[in-house]
Amino acid sequence: MRTMPPLWASLSRTVRNATSNDVSKNTILLTLSSLATGFGTLIFWFISAYIYPPSVVGVASAGTSAIFLLAGFSHLSLGMGLVRYTNSLGPQRIQRITAMFIVTVVIAALIGGIYSAVFSEFGPELSPLFSTARNILLFVFSCTAYTLSLQYDSYLMSRQLFFFILVKNVAIVIIRLALLCLLPNLSIAKLVGIFGVSAAIGLVAILPVVARYPRHSADDTEMKVPFSKIVSFSLWNHLVGLATMTLPLAMPTIVISTLDSTQAAAFYMSWSMFSVLLLLPVAFSTVIFVERANTSSRASEKEVFTQQQTDLIMIGITLLTIPIIALALFLLGPTYIRYGFVVLLILVLSVLPNKRLTLLIAELRIIGSQKSLALACVISQIIAIGGSIPLAHVLGITGAACSWTLGQYFLFLWLTWLRKRVRAGYT
Repeated sequence: MRTMPPLWASLSRTVRNATSNDVSKNTILLTLSSLATGFGTLIFWFISAYIYPPSVVGVASAGTSAIFLLAGFSHLSLGMGLVRYTNSLGPQRIQRITAMFIVTVVIAALIGGIYSAVFSEFGPELSPLFSTARNILLFVFSCTAYTLSLQYDSYLMSRQLFFFILVKNVAIVIIRLALLCLLPNLSIAKLVGIFGVSAAIGLVAILPVVARYPRHSADDTEMKVPFSKIVSFSLWNHLVGLATMTLPLAMPTIVISTLDSTQAAAFYMSWSMFSVLLLLPVAFSTVIFVERANTSSRASEKEVFTQQQTDLIMIGITLLTIPIIALALFLLGPTYIRYGFVVLLILVLSVLPNKRLTLLIAELRIIGSQKSLALACVISQIIAIGGSIPLAHVLGITGAACSWTLGQYFLFLWLTWLRKRVRAGYT
C-alpha cells in the first residue's frame, strides 16, 4: 500500500483540520471572497493602467473610492444588527429584512445624489464623473447597487452562508473584468460605472440560487427584540465602521485634491495592493463576530488556535508580498515605482497593529462597548484625516501613507487601554 509523502501528509492533515473547524472554514471562505474582490480590483486597474493614461486612472480610482465610501455610509450597518439579532427577529422576520433593504436603497440613492450635486459644483478634479445627467444617474445607480451588494453579504452571514458570499463576489469580479475588456474607449464615468453595473448583475444572479437553499433553523424563531434595539445597535456599530473605513477610502480623494492625478494613480495602485494584506484579519474578526454574536462572549479554543494561525500567516504573506508588489509597480512604469514604492514600505508598517486592531473591535462589539468604541474610532480618525492633508502638502503621497500608519498605531493603543478598562468593570 502506497503511503503519502511526509510533507504532503502534513499539508493534507492541516487542510482537514482547518475545514473541520467552523471558524477556520468560514474565515477561509470570507478571506477567499475578499481576495477575489481585492485581486479582481487590482487586475481591473492593471488593465486600465495599460489602456488609459495615469490622469484618467487617477480620476477614475478616486471615483470608485467615492462609491465605496458612500456605500459604507449608506448601509447604516443594519446588516450588523441583523447578524447580531438573527435569532431574535420574531415572526415578522421577512418584513424586517425587507424594510432593511428598502431603507438601504433610499439612503444610498439620496447620498449618491447629494455627493454628485456637491462635487459637480465644487470638485473640478472629479467633474468628468458628473458632466452630464446620464453620468450622474450612472454614479447614483452604482452607489445604490454596490451598497445593496454589501448589505446582502450581511444577510448571507446571518444565515451562515459564507460560500454564497464567495460565489457572488467572484461572479461580480468576472463580470467587471469582462465589461472592461469588451467595451473599448470607455469614458471616466463609464469606467467607474462598471463597478456598480457588475455588482447589480452579480446580485440579481445569486438571488434565485440562495432562495432555493434551505433556511437556517433560526429563521423560524418566535423570540423577538424591539426593532429600536436592533437599530440602536446597528447605528453605534455603523459609527465605528464609518470611522475605521473613512480614512482608507478617502485617501485617493485627499491625494488627488491635494496633489495631482498622476500621484493619485500611483498612490491608489500601491494602496490597492497593500490592502490585500488586510483581508485576512478583517475576515477572521468578522467570522468571530458572527460565530459569537448569539453565544458566549469568551473566545473558544478553536478561535485562539485560529488567531495563532493568522499571526503566522500574516507575517509570511507580508514578507512574500513586498517584492511582488514592488515588481508590479516597476512593470507599470516609472511613475508608479517612483511614487508608489516608498508608500508601500510605510503602509506595511501598519500590518501587525491593524490585525490586532480588527480583533479588538470585534471583541468590544460583542461585549457591548459600542459607545466607547465609537468615540475612540471617531476621534482617532479625525486626527488621522486632519493630519493627512498637511502631511500630503509637505511630504507628498508619502505623507498620506504616514498618516494612515500612525493612525493605526494610535487607535490600537487606545482600544487596548479601553479593553482593559472594560474587563476591569470601569465601562
